[in-house]
Amino acid sequence: MKITQFCFGPFQENTYLLYDDAGNAIIIDPGNAHSQEDDELHQFIVNHHLRPQLLLLTHAHIDHILGLNFCFQTWGLRPIMHSDEAFIYQNASVSALMWNIDYKPGPTISKFIEDGEKIGLGGLLLTCLLAPGHSPGSICFYHGASGQLIGGDVLFYQSIGRTDLPGGNQTQLISSIKDIIFKLPEHTVVWPGHGPKTSVKFEKLNNPFLS
Repeated sequence: MKITQFCFGPFQENTYLLYDDAGNAIIIDPGNAHSQEDDELHQFIVNHHLRPQLLLLTHAHIDHILGLNFCFQTWGLRPIMHSDEAFIYQNASVSALMWNIDYKPGPTISKFIEDGEKIGLGGLLLTCLLAPGHSPGSICFYHGASGQLIGGDVLFYQSIGRTDLPGGNQTQLISSIKDIIFKLPEHTVVWPGHGPKTSVKFEKLNNPFLS
């Protein structure tokens, strides 16, 4: 599995493109917020002869969904998320007003994915791990074959996700990290929703919020 990370939008959100040698591709958390970012994502996909076939959300906060309409209009993709995140998604327009962001409601949800469910195509088989705390339906996508985790806003490099937004719970977030993410092999690479990648081992040893 290959991973390309894009940094998009006013919140510097990480959008991920996962793909295999056959050109199968999955978009996770499209945060592309304007035409230049749309073009950057589209041009990469065209240049590498990729076929996006799934669109996954770790959660539905506004910074992670700004590119949904572009993805729907360009590739016909509708989002897949955890059912506990539906309320956040359905109220994204209210959140956008709070942040003074121009946002048009995204496409209807394709389906809900549950904890432990596997999803993917070709060599891109991912396991859904429910890890609430930052958001009620926050999920991570784990690719066990390569030891990589698309973690959303749960765990960051020497930090953790914020819990002061609606549905956030710090006790629950800490539990999700320690009981779910930290139970993965220590070599697991964690690709977060913001900032640089890290690893399970590094965060166990160095994260000041988890000592």
